[in-house]
Amino acid sequence: MICIKCEKQFRRVPPHLRKRGVVIQSRAKLCPECRKKVIIERVERQRLRNLYLLKGGKDKMVTKKKVVKKIGVKPKTNAKGKRAPTKWQLHLSKTYKEMKKKNPGAKFSQAMVAAKKTYKK
Repeated sequence: MICIKCEKQFRRVPPHLRKRGVVIQSRAKLCPECRKKVIIERVERQRLRNLYLLKGGKDKMVTKKKVVKKIGVKPKTNAKGKRAPTKWQLHLSKTYKEMKKKNPGAKFSQAMVAAKKTYKK
């Protein structure tokens, strides 16, 4: 077999067949030296990640997720950190103010019922 990293030729025989002298082809793609290096790299990467998490870091995936922007979606907050009012909230407040002008004793719940009838999605 030929190693896919260092391109050296190697022959790998499973341990239980080494004593018997049987020669078979295995599916291994890395020579034993390269395999050791890869395992050491993985262990080191995992150790560094665990140290990072112990220090209070956030768990980050190795691969970054693609951020897909949705068309027509408003941002959840504005510059001050408050959410922008929805169309329904604007319509409701407008209806409530109109009712208060006509009748100062009008309640917000009454404005909700009236606004529900006139609101168009």
